[in-house]
Amino acid sequence: MGAKKAIEGVCKLCGEHKVLNLEHVPPKSAYNKNTKYVVSSIDEWAKQENPFDEKIKGKVEQGGITFNAFCERCNNNLGNNYVNAYKDWADVGAILLNKTDKDGVLFQAKNLQLQKIIKHIVSMFIAFNDISFIEEFPELVEFIRDPNSTELDKKFRFFTYLNRGPEYRYIGYSFHGDITTNQIIKFSEIAYPPFGFVITIDHKGSLMNLREITSFVKHDPLKAVDITAAISIRETATTIPLDYRTKVEIIKAMEDAKKSD
Repeated sequence: MGAKKAIEGVCKLCGEHKVLNLEHVPPKSAYNKNTKYVVSSIDEWAKQENPFDEKIKGKVEQGGITFNAFCERCNNNLGNNYVNAYKDWADVGAILLNKTDKDGVLFQAKNLQLQKIIKHIVSMFIAFNDISFIEEFPELVEFIRDPNSTELDKKFRFFTYLNRGPEYRYIGYSFHGDITTNQIIKFSEIAYPPFGFVITIDHKGSLMNLREITSFVKHDPLKAVDITAAISIRETATTIPLDYRTKVEIIKAMEDAKKSD
């Protein structure tokens, strides 16, 4: 992640070979304007005996997290159709995080355009994933390209949580073994305060007590609604996917592992 100049390539939305502008993920207006961050990998975390005591190696970037994903026309279409709705959603999340230090909160908001919000979330997953992601799941692209579409295959499910960081996550399409259910979870994950998102494919059941928002897909794109829902607040202490343990919990687990060796 962290592209900092336009390049030529295939636009992930229209499929044409064009100049690919910098797409902010999440939008610049949703707290991703002056972000400073280190580009690292899960492998870098794994190399450290205690990642909280050592500086993770990687390239330092700033100015917002961006990806060369879309051409200017498609980028503008996202901005015109979906970005403002997503900003409204992010603003509510930021206010709630600032008001509480608990691990959950009642999310209450008025006049949210839920379908536009979910479409922008889908666009973010498309932006940072490898092009093979949309080659395997082209219906995600079609869902975004039609502002009036309320149809998406039921194999796709979406989950969210309020996120305080401190680490960002941009986990491309991956497989995760859940030992509690003996399931292999096919997923991709974004974590950037004030929200984290997970998209799953062919997953059954709940997902670590995260709030499911798949129903946003079916909402009328022309209508704004009021919502009230309980939502968990999760920490992303590392870049390890689907791991919401706190720093204290992770350190304790590492110490316990050493004792058992």
